[in-house]
Amino acid sequence: MTAPAVDAVCLGAAATLPSPAAVLSLAGGLDDVTAWTRELSRAAAAVHDAARPIHFLD
Repeated sequence: MTAPAVDAVCLGAAATLPSPAAVLSLAGGLDDVTAWTRELSRAAAAVHDAARPIHFLD
């Protein structure tokens, strides 16, 4: 059950964190919020792809 939980958290973070990204950029010193958002989405997709066999989606 750990893999589906981690997958859900990664996808949820990728969906919700771009909204407050401007605030996070001020607090965390991010230079390029758009690049950070793209990287977050790519990482969530990679986790999802790795978890697909565990979810029995393949």
